[in-house]
Amino acid sequence: MKNIPIFIFCTLVSTSAYSQNSDGDWAFNELRKNSVNEYAVISEYQRLPESFSVDTELGSMSSYKTFTEYDFFHSTDKVDLLGELPTAVHEVNHGLTNGKAYTECNRRGLEGLNNNYYFFTPSGNEILVRSNLRFFPAGRIIPLISQDKRSFRFDTYVEGNTSTQTDGLLGLLDEFNSYAHSLATVYLLKKSYMEIPGMELSHYISWRQDMHSYVQSYYEFKYFLLHYLLYAKTNERALYSEIKNSPDLMLAISTINSDFLKVVDQFNQEDQISGPAYWKKKGYSVLKDPVTGYENYKQGGSTIGYGCKMDDRDKLLPEINSSKFNEIKAEFSIR
Repeated sequence: MKNIPIFIFCTLVSTSAYSQNSDGDWAFNELRKNSVNEYAVISEYQRLPESFSVDTELGSMSSYKTFTEYDFFHSTDKVDLLGELPTAVHEVNHGLTNGKAYTECNRRGLEGLNNNYYFFTPSGNEILVRSNLRFFPAGRIIPLISQDKRSFRFDTYVEGNTSTQTDGLLGLLDEFNSYAHSLATVYLLKKSYMEIPGMELSHYISWRQDMHSYVQSYYEFKYFLLHYLLYAKTNERALYSEIKNSPDLMLAISTINSDFLKVVDQFNQEDQISGPAYWKKKGYSVLKDPVTGYENYKQGGSTIGYGCKMDDRDKLLPEINSSKFNEIKAEFSIR
């Protein structure tokens, strides 16, 4: 999200013209009841003005809202609506990262720089990063990632034309943080899934399935981030030193990773201990097949199963834990 100075008068269409909907209101109310910080992403975005600007050395830099928080709901089924919430929070977080960077600069009496990012993390940490560093595009790391390590999101965020190219490291951190919010949103909605009338186990499985892709995104973006920093250390020594001498940027890197990993650890606790224990008390036997990735719940003569194999996590984790990243992880406090 590179911020480009705009020196022309623009007529803006107010997003208040967009219609709200009762289904979205129900979903956001479930989010409000179960997650203070994830609901704060929505409420803080709602508080932003329709347009915002900040003074820079070159003049005024401006931007504006391009969507509403209701734009990401397409269903009326309650289970599906809960499944759409993490996308809504993810995309709204991008808008907050951009918009609140402007308002925070103004509130603190700071001048806008070439890149201004406001990171609000799942644990409620707030980090304003202002930078004039010239970050290289994420595409530079393509030759470093072999074909067998190219995961689901590689095409979009390493090869694709997104903010990870225009803003490099900051674009990667923005996506890393937004996917962290997606996982935290689903994880904290467990009670909402389970309280929907119908078969409790079916809703539990829907909740688990909605988390799987977001869990894997943690390993994907951690892998991309480690490669980006290693490339900088090897090929862009001056930039690497400047990154390390930027306290707010260093804090953003370690905090986003730590907050994301915290939710991943909670998922693993549910996956390995809490979930099986709960269903065994309900009279089910829980069987996991490590080869096929299927998890089966059996009670009497009936069986319900679903696939939960995490191929991207399994192929990236040995690389993430390899010694080639040890110095990077130590220097940036990446656990």
